[in-house]
Amino acid sequence: MRNLRIYILLLLTIFSIGELTAQASEPNGKIVTIKGLKIYYEESGNGMPLILLHPFGATSSLWKAFTPELSKHYRVISVDLPGHGRSDYMDTTNVYLHKRATEYILGLIDFLKLDSVNLIGASAGGLLHSTLQLCDLSWQRTLL
Repeated sequence: MRNLRIYILLLLTIFSIGELTAQASEPNGKIVTIKGLKIYYEESGNGMPLILLHPFGATSSLWKAFTPELSKHYRVISVDLPGHGRSDYMDTTNVYLHKRATEYILGLIDFLKLDSVNLIGASAGGLLHSTLQLCDLSWQRTLL
């Protein structure tokens, strides 16, 4: 049992170090203030905007393996959701509210002056874009 605990601790440390090294800003990384919160995002490519929403507990770095290919066809925008990575923490006194988190995504869409976007969300990022479906969809083109 002791060996299992040490093994788990070692794995957690290794994954934490990897995530910390991924925290450094990329050359195409930017920070914008939306509703008083700093939101980090990265952009690459040209064309129709494609916003990538990561799962909870992850960061926009999750999409790095896919970004080079996607950016050949799209303007790829990967976001560190509020409370993740290089973005500020939003008030989660009671619970992380998807509805509140979507307000920051909508704010980013407004800031970037996007009139139509494609969205891909993984896991809880998918929950966020499902919540976005309940909002005004006039700017939305495709949800994946």
